[in-house]
Amino acid sequence: MVISYRILKDNTEKKQGTITVADPSRPQSLKFLQSVKKMTWNYLGEYDNIIKAMSKEFVDKLLLKM
Repeated sequence: MVISYRILKDNTEKKQGTITVADPSRPQSLKFLQSVKKMTWNYLGEYDNIIKAMSKEFVDKLLLKM
């Protein structure tokens, strides 16, 4: 994930840049006798956790750059 940011103060740009956060997700495969519905719910649950972790990592990196 690549995020571009700009920090403004009194309508003037103080700082800008980009922050890159690696995506730790891995491909999902259907296991033997596993339904597609269950696999989809597992994927969505894992995806939600990955997005939360990536967001936290972004905020941490942004705070270090400030």
